[in-house]
Amino acid sequence: MKNSNSPIPEDRRKRYGKARTLGKCLNHLVEPICKKQGFVNASVVLDWPQIVGQSFADLCQIIKVTFPFNSRLDGCLHMNTTSSMAAVLAYEEPLILEKINRYYGYQAISQLKIFHGLKPTKKKPVQDVAEMTISSPIQIEGITYEPLKEALANLGQYIQKAKKRD
Repeated sequence: MKNSNSPIPEDRRKRYGKARTLGKCLNHLVEPICKKQGFVNASVVLDWPQIVGQSFADLCQIIKVTFPFNSRLDGCLHMNTTSSMAAVLAYEEPLILEKINRYYGYQAISQLKIFHGLKPTKKKPVQDVAEMTISSPIQIEGITYEPLKEALANLGQYIQKAKKRD
């Protein structure tokens, strides 16, 4: 039974399997670009926050990886970061190299080359205790330990005073 609404005849339609998530397709799309930049595979770029941790990933960006001629060992990872983070990266270089090589599974990277110039993205600052809103007063009626009950009451009063000052 043919579907008359379809522009392509049924015998010429191809099915490519089930629907896939964007994350699974992204590796296939990014792979050729990453290979031009010297990366062994694109998953290093995509998994950068999991490799070095979110705190480093927010403040540094991978530019490219270079290897010696005819070798995939002892490469150099080029990174872009802020000036203040460059000193931290230089200090943490052995730890970062260990994490990257653990990800690759062999001694792929032996050197970091750090460039200054990354513009940090503005993150939403963590709320201060004085900025937090309290919908109801702290419930301390069910607490029997008096020092804890007193400390919580003092904390509630401190927060209320801080809110009034602002």
